Amino acid sequence: MLLTLMVIMTNEILKKKHERSVGDQLVKWINATFSKKYIIKDGPVIPDLTYCDNGHEISIEVTGAYYDKQSATISWQSARNNRTNKNIWQGINFNKDLIANINEILRKKSQKQYGPNCLLAIYVNAPITTFGKFNDLIKDIVIPPNPFEGIFILFDNYIIKLEADIC
Repeated sequence: MLLTLMVIMTNEILKKKHERSVGDQLVKWINATFSKKYIIKDGPVIPDLTYCDNGHEISIEVTGAYYDKQSATISWQSARNNRTNKNIWQGINFNKDLIANINEILRKKSQKQYGPNCLLAIYVNAPITTFGKFNDLIKDIVIPPNPFEGIFILFDNYIIKLEADIC
């Protein structure tokens, strides 16, 4: 029971660190691109993160996109230094599956309400897809009506603005 609780807490800490890293990367880009000075606002927040610039707040919902469930599992096991399972992944139509995963994320996230000034940050974990190839695939991303002020994809060291009214 204690070991299970420790694993859950460790997983939650890792998830929060990942969300913060993604949020900080996006906010750094927003600050540089739009001459803003957003900084993290501490405390429990929903969605994942809140940043403030002179009293103006933005919140960020962070999520991840992977080729498929197996690639997500391998990625998170690696992040936890869990090498108990064989890290063998076999993707066949992996780029097509990645875009399908992003479209499913957009569909699900668009059905929820997040409050005002909320951005969606989709961290794409696609280690065998080049940025050039991913850039070619963006045309296949379908953005449904949604509650977000902006939707961004973080791919390697690139940030792609899919849709944004807030910036």
